[in-house]
Amino acid sequence: MPTLAINGRTLTANADATILDVARAAGIEIPTLCWYPKLPIVGNCRICLVSVDGQPKLLPACATRVADGMVVTTESHAAVENRRGVLRLLLERYPAEHLRNGGRARPRNEFEQYVARYGVDPTPLAGRDLPLRSGDERPGDPMIRHDMSTCILCTRCVRACADIQVVGVLDVAWRGEHAEIVVGADGDPDKAGCTWCGECVRVCPTGAIFETLPRQRFTPAQIRSPERVVRAVCPYCGVGCQIDLHVAGGRIARVTSPDIELDTPNQGSTCVKGRFGYDFPQHQDRLTRPLLGVERRAGSGAPRRAMANH
Repeated sequence: MPTLAINGRTLTANADATILDVARAAGIEIPTLCWYPKLPIVGNCRICLVSVDGQPKLLPACATRVADGMVVTTESHAAVENRRGVLRLLLERYPAEHLRNGGRARPRNEFEQYVARYGVDPTPLAGRDLPLRSGDERPGDPMIRHDMSTCILCTRCVRACADIQVVGVLDVAWRGEHAEIVVGADGDPDKAGCTWCGECVRVCPTGAIFETLPRQRFTPAQIRSPERVVRAVCPYCGVGCQIDLHVAGGRIARVTSPDIELDTPNQGSTCVKGRFGYDFPQHQDRLTRPLLGVERRAGSGAPRRAMANH
């Protein structure tokens, strides 16, 4: 087993592990945008580049296999400047009003967390070379929407749909500055075979793909910081999928799934029922206490109480 050093720490790794695998196992954070657990590695965001002694250029931590004696520095000057440059380029087509208006203290997603962490200043709209992307690939969809203005083309959603759910509804269309994520050939999720599992919502690092119901019913603060998160078992079938109920104001604000790397029956995924079918616990007609039925015995004027449900 090879031994390497990351940020001065000596670590032992499996021969087929990547620098990112070893760092994560040791609790060393390396920023990632396109990488996600259990998804095919594409290495297209370039934010995970690190310095390796003896190498003339930075190497992608997500795709570089470890070697015995390797010495890695994750926050070298060159690596940090590269990340700042990548984030600056991505911000060229990102609506950053939230970050400019004090939002650095309250980043809304993974991408904004990195922008705040590395102190990158968004370019004012008037000084940008490229316009914001626009459009919603799922207009009128009652559960999922695509706000292309915040998409950074990491392709997590495309790979999650194809490789985790094995559906393949999403794809990248066009090239260069015109590239965007599309739903099927004609933008119709029904025709494309979408099952509304919400896998794309779960993996998106910018919130470009989001659930509609929570935004209609709760404030952004309630969605980001619920009163509590309750681990539960999905009630719909016998698989025993683990789900997390986000509670705000005494109601379920939304349902998410546990970390994809935890050993749960569903491994972090859900179906449409598990992720979106959560209105019944708070339905006005739901029974909240035992129902008592009243019967009359033949020949008796006195009613007899009986439990109507058990």
